[in-house]
Amino acid sequence: GKGRKSTKAASRFLVKDGAPIRWYASSNTPEKFINDVKNGVEGWNRYSQAMWGRDLVRFEGRMPEGAKIGDPRYNVVVWDEVAEAGAAYESQNADPFTGIQTNSMIYLPAAWVNIGKDYWKNASRTEDASVAREAALKSLLASRKLGGRAVPINCVEGAHMHVDMSAKLNPEAFGRELLRGTLFHEVGHALGLAHNFKGSLSFDPESGKGFSTSIMDYNHFNEESAAFDGPEVSTGPLLEYDRQMISVLYNDAKDIKDSDAVVPACNDTEADSTAGGVDPLCLRYDIGHDPTAQALRAIELLQKVDSHSGKLRSLPVALLNTLKDLPAASTLANVDDAKNAVKAFIETVKGTTNLYIGGTANSLANLG
Repeated sequence: GKGRKSTKAASRFLVKDGAPIRWYASSNTPEKFINDVKNGVEGWNRYSQAMWGRDLVRFEGRMPEGAKIGDPRYNVVVWDEVAEAGAAYESQNADPFTGIQTNSMIYLPAAWVNIGKDYWKNASRTEDASVAREAALKSLLASRKLGGRAVPINCVEGAHMHVDMSAKLNPEAFGRELLRGTLFHEVGHALGLAHNFKGSLSFDPESGKGFSTSIMDYNHFNEESAAFDGPEVSTGPLLEYDRQMISVLYNDAKDIKDSDAVVPACNDTEADSTAGGVDPLCLRYDIGHDPTAQALRAIELLQKVDSHSGKLRSLPVALLNTLKDLPAASTLANVDDAKNAVKAFIETVKGTTNLYIGGTANSLANLG
């Protein structure tokens, strides 16, 4: 059409005169999570502020009264109150010729703030249920159409991949942190970034430093918590792949110098491809630059007391820590109290063991 210019660039927003890309939350978003949504969205301003001294995105709060989800004037984080939903996703409406998009929608289920508590309540059953819910969601999305075309879904991220010991220690804080980190990832898709499954190659399992060059990898929760400076803020480290991509998409790569690092990258297509062989470093759920070392470390976490991977301690250490859940005998008034205490302790041991064994199995399976 007139005035439309073909481009090979990723789908992206058209930023006019430096105005920020505005985001809203659906009207049913609980007040106690509004700040987490804000920080997840505005996490991307760390790059624009560092490079241009201005905000790239801005969270405006809940949608204006009377506005409806799907209105192309609004980019919306949709809060789904169905607590059983097991995955988040991002979709967008973009001109296939120019790559310029009108609006984006991010589906954020309430499950993100419940899954930590549910995991420990149901032990091993929760992960299986989450996998089933994610599969059902993918099937549903595949059947949806928009203007006769399939809804363009960039990412369906399952909550079950991220559960860790933080869920036991403080389930709500864990859920809020998970919500913020997931939203940070999904807004990245909305801005035009694809997955980069080589982001986590920068992680050093000995020091725990350099967890990733990109939030667009499926990073391990224990390490990805370093993406923010604290629990109530949007600021954090500049991840180099993401910084360079924001410059490419929104400033014609003018902020990338010849001396800047050449950051490795691979997307979903490359991760799934077997043409010409398989790239052992292009894996969705790996961490670190050596897949073999990761596999051995995952097994050692089950066996050796002094083994660790970044912030994650070994299973023997975790089981020793569960003893802290046992109440002092002097606090037990009767036999029923003692039975309940033992039952709760067994539940914790089961949850802890399942978490580690399941995590090791996932690591080995995803490493092939």
